[in-house]
Amino acid sequence: MYTATNSLLFAAYSMAGAILPDKIEGGPRTAKSYWSWRSRHRGWSHWPLLYLFGIGLLLTVEREQLAVLDMWDMSTIAIYMLAGALLHILEDGVCGKVP
Repeated sequence: MYTATNSLLFAAYSMAGAILPDKIEGGPRTAKSYWSWRSRHRGWSHWPLLYLFGIGLLLTVEREQLAVLDMWDMSTIAIYMLAGALLHILEDGVCGKVP
């Protein structure tokens, strides 16, 4: 992300979002057993369309509305976090199956 944006801040937002899909599912320590967690890993939280829908929704909201609500910075953070989650799913796709 840093290469694409030349911004350490945007790269940090996407790094925070990159852990989002795995944090939603929890870790192997929170499950009853490793194998029960492993069978659920890369489930609905790894659907790329969810994150693409979120980015599209944030981009279609008029920026004037966000400026009035003083939310433009928050939506920018959310867009980069969702982009980081998409990059995480892309990397998981190299290592195995994703939905």
